Amino acid sequence: MLRFSAFCFYVLCIARFAMPTSAESGNSTVVFDDQFDRELTADAQGIENDWKLNSHEEHRFVLQDGAVRITRNSDAKHYANLLHKADFRNGSLTVRFKLADQSAPFRIQVRDSALKTIKQGMLFNVRAGNGQLELQDAAIAYQIKQSMKAAKVAKPSPQQQATLDAATTRASLDLSVNEWHELLVHVQGNELTVSIDGTELASLASESIAHPTKDNFRIEVGRALEIDRVTVASRE
Repeated sequence: MLRFSAFCFYVLCIARFAMPTSAESGNSTVVFDDQFDRELTADAQGIENDWKLNSHEEHRFVLQDGAVRITRNSDAKHYANLLHKADFRNGSLTVRFKLADQSAPFRIQVRDSALKTIKQGMLFNVRAGNGQLELQDAAIAYQIKQSMKAAKVAKPSPQQQATLDAATTRASLDLSVNEWHELLVHVQGNELTVSIDGTELASLASESIAHPTKDNFRIEVGRALEIDRVTVASRE
C-alpha cells in the first residue's frame, strides 16, 4: 500500500507540473510575448523588441524594473501609443497594467494593416478609463463618422445611431490605482469578450471582430500607464 501511495503521489506531481498554461492549452499558440525585463543597449532605439512608438511627439516610454512606464506629453495632439505586429484570427491579447490615476484612459486597438478601406485598418477597440469599459467595432464607427463628414452633419441619423449602438457596449469599471491588474481580450468568431482580473465584464458581437486577418495591435495611453507584460495567443 505504501509503494502504491508513493507511486500515485509521483504521478500526481508529474501531472501537476506538466499541465499547460492557459496560453498554451488547447490549440493556442503564443505569437507574441514581452515581459519588458531587458536592459537597453547604449544605442537602443525606443524600448526595443520591435515596438513602434510615437515618441516624436515627445511622449515618454521608460523601461524600468521589468516594466514600461508610459507618460503622455500633455501638449501633444495624440495619445502616447505603442504598436506591435501579432498575427491571429481567433485568440487572446493579455495586458498586465498598473494605473496611476483612475480617470486616466487607455485603449487597445486591434487592426489589419492590409485593410485599406478603413483608416489604419482598425477593426475594434477596447477602452478603459473614467470608470467605464467600452468595446466598439472601430470599422463601423469610422464608416459612420466618414458618412457624417461627407454629409456635413454633426449628429448621426437615427439609423446610424442605431447601428453605432449595436456596435458598441459599455460596462462600469472600478479599478484600484498603483496595483497590478490583468486585462484579457478574447476573440472568437464575431464575438469579443473582455475580462479584468479574471472577471468577465463585457462582450460584443459585431462583424469586424470576425475579420479573418488581424496582424497588429496598438496600445494608446491618454495620461500615464505602466505595463509589465503583453501576450498575444492565436487559437485556431
